[in-house]
Amino acid sequence: MRKLAFELTTTAPVKKIWSVISDINNYHKYIKYCYYSRLVGDFKEGSTWYDFSTVAFVPLIINHKITKIIPHQKVVYVIKSPFGQIHQTISIVKGKKTRVELEVVIDITNGLIDKTLGTMLYKRNEQMLEETMQNYKKRFPAD
Repeated sequence: MRKLAFELTTTAPVKKIWSVISDINNYHKYIKYCYYSRLVGDFKEGSTWYDFSTVAFVPLIINHKITKIIPHQKVVYVIKSPFGQIHQTISIVKGKKTRVELEVVIDITNGLIDKTLGTMLYKRNEQMLEETMQNYKKRFPAD
């Protein structure tokens, strides 16, 4: 199992942050390698969404399922594949300043596949999330 975690601190109102996080149809504007994103139905637990992305230069349609929503606090997505799952969690933690936490857990069940595909997915997600957080920092400055 591989885990990535990123965080940013901002003074932006939680409502504004949540409006961006819950607007899946515009994820492609912030997320590296994502060229199109579309929510199927409403933004609620059990709903699905997909994005058109590239992994190792290969274009793919990636399906996500929303498994948990706590409005204005947290959303969790899961991506299932024949090799395992990827869990993505976005949390908003309100304090003196607001923290936006992004966590991705890559769980490839086969050890041999994990050594190759897991390593590649980790690097790709690391690059994608670093740039995504930079884009969010521009949208939600610290001061």
